[in-house]
Amino acid sequence: MESTSPIITNHSSFFPFGPLKRFGVFGGSFDPIHNGHLSIAQQILKSLQLERIILLPAATPPHKQSDHLVASAADRLAMCRLAATKLRGLSVSDFEISRGGVSYTVATARILRQIYGAAAEIYFLIGSDSLADLPQWREIDELLELVSFAIAERHET
Repeated sequence: MESTSPIITNHSSFFPFGPLKRFGVFGGSFDPIHNGHLSIAQQILKSLQLERIILLPAATPPHKQSDHLVASAADRLAMCRLAATKLRGLSVSDFEISRGGVSYTVATARILRQIYGAAAEIYFLIGSDSLADLPQWREIDELLELVSFAIAERHET
């Protein structure tokens, strides 16, 4: 009789952020990442009781030309990883950096919705300072159908 082993699936090959049902995505240039970003992520993680928040450094942010970025994509990714190391519920992904090009939120949302399905609760995090610009985001009507937005109050000091 032939022995069969259970098939072990590497979820990361199917789900870029793991098998999640309710999670947040916090994209940006993170040039550099700072305590304000981390505070927003932790505030929303707790208030919405999400499984995880994924920090998603952009390859090329649409609102910033690459010549205005101080740090390279690899350095921004490393900074995010270092900043999130000891913070429970925060992960960092190179998902957009690996894709390359301009990182439009709607393109990422389409991919995530296709992969995670209609039942997944996907929240895109933004600070309240970005709220006024939301109507100008690329294909905002489609984006609003694909994901929910979680908006954190941001106080400038």
